[in-house]
Amino acid sequence: MQRLPWIFVVIFMQFFVLQRLPLAASTAENPCHHVQEGLLPDEEDLSTLRPETLLASYVAVNTSNPPGCEGKAARFWKKFFDRYGIESEIIPLPFGHDRANIIARVRGSKSGLRPILLLNHMDVVPAESSRWTVPPFSGEIRNGIIFGRGTFDMKATGTYQALMLARAKAQKWEMNRDLIFLGTSNEEGPFDPVRGVISGAEWMLKNRGEVLGNPEFVVTEGGYIPTASGRPVRWEVSPGEKARLELTFSVKPANLSDAEKLLIMARAALKLVSEFKGKVEPASEMVHWKEPTGKIERANRSTTHALTILGGVGKGNTIPATAEAEVVLQTEPKSRGNVERTLRTLLPEGTRFEVVNQEKDRVVLHFKSSGEAGHASLPPLDGGANVLLTKSIVAIDIAIQQKKLAAKALTVRRLASVSDEHGRERAEFALDFRLLPSESRDAILDQVRRLIKGLPIALKITDDAVQTGASSTNTALFAAINSANKKFHPDPGNRPPVETPILNSTTDAAYFRQRGMIVYGFEPIMLDPHDEHSHGDNEQISVGAMRFATDVTEFYLKQFLGVGAKPSPKM
Repeated sequence: MQRLPWIFVVIFMQFFVLQRLPLAASTAENPCHHVQEGLLPDEEDLSTLRPETLLASYVAVNTSNPPGCEGKAARFWKKFFDRYGIESEIIPLPFGHDRANIIARVRGSKSGLRPILLLNHMDVVPAESSRWTVPPFSGEIRNGIIFGRGTFDMKATGTYQALMLARAKAQKWEMNRDLIFLGTSNEEGPFDPVRGVISGAEWMLKNRGEVLGNPEFVVTEGGYIPTASGRPVRWEVSPGEKARLELTFSVKPANLSDAEKLLIMARAALKLVSEFKGKVEPASEMVHWKEPTGKIERANRSTTHALTILGGVGKGNTIPATAEAEVVLQTEPKSRGNVERTLRTLLPEGTRFEVVNQEKDRVVLHFKSSGEAGHASLPPLDGGANVLLTKSIVAIDIAIQQKKLAAKALTVRRLASVSDEHGRERAEFALDFRLLPSESRDAILDQVRRLIKGLPIALKITDDAVQTGASSTNTALFAAINSANKKFHPDPGNRPPVETPILNSTTDAAYFRQRGMIVYGFEPIMLDPHDEHSHGDNEQISVGAMRFATDVTEFYLKQFLGVGAKPSPKM
């Protein structure tokens, strides 16, 4: 075989590489490239398609946010609606990679009544796979339990809402108004309004609101059916919710060393967490049930705050399970045994340490705090891993100053959350506040500014949710939910009450209430609060709870939509 001159070989190789570069670059820049497209269950017959089977398939679509990739979920539902002949449209969003909303509609009679909208978000918070007993996006069903990120928040709800449209179409429900499904992106954040990165629901209302047809009612995430010892305690229908306010704090002076900044960060974070006093409403009959820890009761009655991001790492609405620090103590070798014993008495429960390295005049220690992971709207009573770690660092610093620890100096090399939201570590932390409707945003900011006065700390508002009033419960939809409660709990003596608590979380519902729509947060999923792992590890719901929620939703929707109602006699 005749060889080409070397110059031609070089030219050919350069051409080949240059042709390949755009594809390689685009693959590397697109974080959704590795996310698989969703597959519908093989079962097409709606009469035999189990809700849990459809949910398991949906959970397998990884929509961890960031990056979201909700276009994958939108295409999953588009295939589902196409299968059953339901009109639907995917609406791409102008930010991020493969981000989209999807809307579907089954039309009712031309009665002039405005539609009812079934609203759900398709994104989920990230999952730390190493902490799960099953892969978080497997949708595995084990011993009657469906495991997976988003099962409770809120892919189960999206699943039974989609089934309502499929059943309405297949069974030819005669409805007095349109029934609409809206799956949205980026409910979990992060947001960057300056660059146009907002909630998919907010974007929809601002840019494509006309396709919604001005709904009168919206049903979305919120209240559920808490249980105790396997029995329903109450049905929660949330007509309103708290507003989220996220404040991010950073150490200001550029001339400080990294170690100095981290120590200042620990002191400031602990001061804010321990000294901030939110508004607390008096106990009422509504809050008559509480779990042993009192966490839920405290959250229900107060403006809460949680330390979510530490060292620039974490996700704003999630309390991480672990946080870590690396510390150098200047100490003599003869004192190290005493130092270790003293440290064990100083550290709060949930924090441990190990010696990483020892030198002549110093010892390097690794600290790890472990706490309850979960949603920022329900902060644990001990504050969580981030709080435990800052308590540990500050306690060591104070002990050195008071000469209660045989060390001359403390140097903090690293101090941060442990999270799938890696980011760049820096002297920055964030507090997630959840404001009662009666709480003043300005009062929160005034108190925070007083607490950090004199500290070299800069404050920035990084999320400021809409505050709205509660929706009326004097409606036909609320009456239909009450009827469902009586239908599924026929014995008045054992019937759980229907109650209307304000939701601790902040959702997309506020954008719709702001526009005058009546919005109820109601997911009739029966769940023991101790098994509520929303935003935590091993998120799950039972097969029985999924089927019950589907049946309840079908019953109250049929009643509200007039399905099966006898026509009024002609006059």
